[in-house]
Amino acid sequence: MADGGNGKGEHGYYSAELVILTPMLIGFFLFVVYLGYLANGKQQMDDLTRVAAQNAILHDQWSDAFTSSSQESDEQVNDDGSLLCPTGWLSFNGSHWEPGGAVTVTANCSLKTSGIFPGAPASVPVSSKTIAPISPYHSVTSLP
Repeated sequence: MADGGNGKGEHGYYSAELVILTPMLIGFFLFVVYLGYLANGKQQMDDLTRVAAQNAILHDQWSDAFTSSSQESDEQVNDDGSLLCPTGWLSFNGSHWEPGGAVTVTANCSLKTSGIFPGAPASVPVSSKTIAPISPYHSVTSLP
């Protein structure tokens, strides 16, 4: 040992390590939080389209199905506030509105991400699509 084993050549090594690694760890944790927030937003969209599609297939008439599902989904979006959804954000396709057919619900919104960490985009587009089958024993009227 050239320095006699007293560690004279390592002065400041640990403080330099702390100064470099701490911001990297904080940045990594913020990135993990950001990814979790994005996953949660996508899950919210999937839930909204699933509920809207299931609500639509419970009705006998297309106009009732569309109106009821749209109102329910609008209320759920406005409760949370993290999703920015423009007018007409929810679209229904009832081209197979018949017993044994299906209803397709598509939603397009933006997820607010501006306050999570510096440098994050203000919003991220999020979309979802759900197809709900109509029971072959369910009588439906009034095609869309």
